[in-house]
Amino acid sequence: MSVISSVWELFNDAPQIITGLLVFPPLLYLMKRWVGKSKGWQDFKPSDELLYSYRNNFMLAMLNVFTWTALFMVFDKYLLSFWEDTFGITRLNPFGSWVFVAQVFVSMVILDFTNYWSHRLLHRPWMWGIHSLHHSDDTMNFSTAFRVHGLELVQMKLVTVVIMGWLSLPVAALAVAAFIRSWYGLYVHSRLPFDHGRFRKILVSPNYHRWHHADDPAVYGKNLGDMFPIWDLAFGTHYDPGTCDIPQGVSDAPKDIFRAQYFPAVYLARKFKAWRGAGARPNLLDPAE
Repeated sequence: MSVISSVWELFNDAPQIITGLLVFPPLLYLMKRWVGKSKGWQDFKPSDELLYSYRNNFMLAMLNVFTWTALFMVFDKYLLSFWEDTFGITRLNPFGSWVFVAQVFVSMVILDFTNYWSHRLLHRPWMWGIHSLHHSDDTMNFSTAFRVHGLELVQMKLVTVVIMGWLSLPVAALAVAAFIRSWYGLYVHSRLPFDHGRFRKILVSPNYHRWHHADDPAVYGKNLGDMFPIWDLAFGTHYDPGTCDIPQGVSDAPKDIFRAQYFPAVYLARKFKAWRGAGARPNLLDPAE
């Protein structure tokens, strides 16, 4: 099995959806019993809005598995020889002799760094129509991790797989790193009232990521790191003033997951119309409004 084929399998959404649906809710319940009536837990009571969010997010996840992510496999053969055929560059293998634990750690760091910049691109005006679906969930919970447009999956996985193919990271280490990161994504999107205290600048917490989803212009395009806040600290996108207790979600994306499939084209058309009407060239580097 080729490195690219293996990476594709590791990043497929189906295993994460299944484990998320069957395993993560019981874990949240156990954590609730462990935390007890600590501050913030009153927000975890079941509601119609929360159940509606679960239903929509898992429906969208399954839709992506059988449509967009399946189409991504068309690029597999090309990506395998992307560096050689396009630039004549031989793929590297810098971590092949490292111990397994170190390979897993460096894989997680590289994946997180890559996803930081992919995520940052998604917050640019010309790509916000794709990413806005993820931010449209005003009842953020662990299943919000699955609330992504298919084009976002293609964008992020395309960038990641190309870089992973270039570095030729060990497949077994990538498997463990991808598993840890997928579960960590469920954790940071959860409604757990954790901010990690003295470790808040080392690992992304649910509270830290809640600021990223907050309905406040001051935080648009902030806290883009998935797992490590170091990228936000290094590149000026860090925002962590304390407990986030303001409303979540954005209003410029349809709540209906099927209407959201063609929303990127509608959004981009509106943007260019506004730019043309203003008589100015669009600044595609500014954060999305």
